[in-house]
Amino acid sequence: VRLLSAPAHPWWKSYRALAPLVALLLNLYAWIDIIAVVPTLMDLAYKRDAFYNIQFICLLRLVEMAVISPSSTGAGIKAFIDVFDEDGPLISTIFALGLVVWIFFSGLYMVANRSNPESEWEAAAYQGQPWQRFESIPASMFFTLLNLCKEHPLADVFGAEGNPDGMAFFQRMIIIVVCIVGVPVFGVPTGILGASLMKHCHKEVERMKAEKMLPQEAPESLESQTAPDMMEALDLP
Repeated sequence: VRLLSAPAHPWWKSYRALAPLVALLLNLYAWIDIIAVVPTLMDLAYKRDAFYNIQFICLLRLVEMAVISPSSTGAGIKAFIDVFDEDGPLISTIFALGLVVWIFFSGLYMVANRSNPESEWEAAAYQGQPWQRFESIPASMFFTLLNLCKEHPLADVFGAEGNPDGMAFFQRMIIIVVCIVGVPVFGVPTGILGASLMKHCHKEVERMKAEKMLPQEAPESLESQTAPDMMEALDLP
């Protein structure tokens, strides 16, 4: 059905008779649909439930629908894309900073806790040995990310009894540094992204109103709007 309707699609109608073929070969969303349905078709062919059902990835097509539709939701998504188009170098730099902070503290967590008996997870034992949550940097990254986001589900394992001499103090010092230094630094990328997104959302809403794609209501100035006001104006959750 999508191939038959391709000549009427604003992205492909300029290709005329070749529109169905071009839409199939060049449209990312068409390939997403194909990839999503292949495991289900293979299950039907083999008559057994042997492959994962990944049809949920078809929801990515909602992005296409929102961007090309005259709605405030489309304005929000398009503004998010514009953030990376116009402010790509800045966004990349600040997220690289966040990544460096994340990996740095993950390494410290591994050094401080890989011999910590309290951070072992007995429910995930392998060959009779409980899994050490901080046995490597990749294993430590999830728990480090939680702490950098101000969540502390393992607060009681740092500095607990049973640690080697001196390690308990080291573990506590790392947590203190994360809370005082790491969390604010890690929050900088999120704050900059949020400010840039609000700016582009405001510009996109103004453009859509100028083109009469949205009601012509007098908007408040960007400076006078709070984040909840902007989200309500853009019909965001």
